[in-house]
Formats: sequence, C-alpha cells, structure tokens
Amino acid sequence: MLIAAINDHYLKYKIPGLITGKISDFSGLFYFPLFVAAVVILAGKLFGKQYYLNKTFLIVIIILTDTLFAFIKLSPGFNQWFTFYFSNFLFPIQIVSDPTDLVALVSSLLCYQFAKKYFKAIKAA
Repeated sequence: MLIAAINDHYLKYKIPGLITGKISDFSGLFYFPLFVAAVVILAGKLFGKQYYLNKTFLIVIIILTDTLFAFIKLSPGFNQWFTFYFSNFLFPIQIVSDPTDLVALVSSLLCYQFAKKYFKAIKAA
C-alpha cells in the first residue's frame, strides 16, 4: 500500500509516464485482495464469527477484484459511474480507462503466491 500511496500522491506528478502509471495498478492488484480479506476477517471477529484466510476465500476475492478492475479499465461508462460514486461517498479519485493496464492482472498471481504460505500456518494452528 505504501508503494501505491507514494506513487499516486507524489511520483505520478513528479515523473509522469508509463512506469508510474502502471505501478499503482500492479501494487493495487497485489495488496487489495489481501486488504479486503483482512477487513472481512476483522469484521467477522467483531461480530463473533471466525473467518480464516484460505484458498477459496482468497480466490473469490481475487476474482472479484480482477473483474472490477477489468470493468473499470475496459468500460468508460462503468469507469465514470464508479469514479463518480467513489468520489462522492469516500474520497475523490481519478481513474483512466486504459486496456493496457490489464497487464497488471499478473499481480493477482503474485498475491496468491504470497498469501498461500499463510494457508498452512492456519491449518497447523
């Protein structure tokens, strides 16, 4: 998340270009499924439920994240809708519809590879 934050709030303005444009996509697709999983697990604990990070749970989150990302990048209408509602209910954002950003979907594989080492730790506990 730190890489994406530095890139989005500093580097993109100081060094605009292809590299800074893609860093956010790659880092976002890597950390966002893990962030969502952590929020769901924490919310579950707050409401007395016990959720764990496992293969199925993470794959579902990755698929949903990748689908949302693809819609945003491929559909200008959906991009406008998403940007409008996100900006009005959370904080202002700007998203460029760029099909070449789909190359960043490889980060989802990296996210899964990173997280799978924690599946075993949970099974052993």
